[in-house]
Amino acid sequence: MADNNQYGSNQQRVASAGGVPAGVVASQVAARIAAEQAAQAARARLGLPLYQNPHLIALASHGGVGVLAHVTDYSFAEKAPLIPLTADEFPRASLDYPIVFLGDGRQPYAVAGLEAGHNQFIHNGVYRVDAYVPGYLRRYPFAFGPAQGREGPALYLDHASRRVAPVGAGGAVPLFQNRDVTDLTRHAVGFCRSYQAAEARTTLVLTLLQAHGLLEAKSVQHTSPGASTPHLALEFFSVSPERVEALSDDVFLELRKAGVLPVIHAQIASQARWTALAAALRVGA
Repeated sequence: MADNNQYGSNQQRVASAGGVPAGVVASQVAARIAAEQAAQAARARLGLPLYQNPHLIALASHGGVGVLAHVTDYSFAEKAPLIPLTADEFPRASLDYPIVFLGDGRQPYAVAGLEAGHNQFIHNGVYRVDAYVPGYLRRYPFAFGPAQGREGPALYLDHASRRVAPVGAGGAVPLFQNRDVTDLTRHAVGFCRSYQAAEARTTLVLTLLQAHGLLEAKSVQHTSPGASTPHLALEFFSVSPERVEALSDDVFLELRKAGVLPVIHAQIASQARWTALAAALRVGA
């Protein structure tokens, strides 16, 4: 007990020596802890990779918050070698990335890097100019998510984004004006709504791929620059060309009517991008 009291006394003196009362320091620390806990809860609830501090957008809390709408910054994804993808994006994304299915849900991802913590398409926050930018990244820092007491999805904003700033700072465009949403917010809602619809179509595609057993387990090995032996880079699922060829006419017609065939062909073709991804990493080393 004596040690605990002595520690508390020292803490009091240190705070006072800095010109800040200990009670204020404690309040500030508590506020930071509460904010971090709220951010963690929001991340867990929303399930949004790369979003660090998502907040529900509301007039009361975001009346003075703006977004640097004309600034492009992808630094938030510089350490992300895997980017979520929707089935609608497969034909274009397949020209730049290997497309893989991961996890129990077989969710699709674009492989943007062969090394952990490294996205080969982003440098100093700038995306490679000739590459397709996945919609998941273009949607950022906005996203849809559930909100207690609301029907349907609500709009969230990641306050960790470098593009989020007080209204007027650096030309930040407000989310609200005259107590109404601005064109920026309307555009964000429209984009998020379109992305949500694409996610729903992706779920249908995944259901059909799995129902007909078209996915097979695969793995890829990679030799890092400067290394002499390869290591396992990724285990994933991919569409099996052999299983597609073996489909009955009825199932093939079902997939064609559902619009799944272009997705299948694009995913298979994307596997040729592994070699280009490895070559680009060697050149950049």
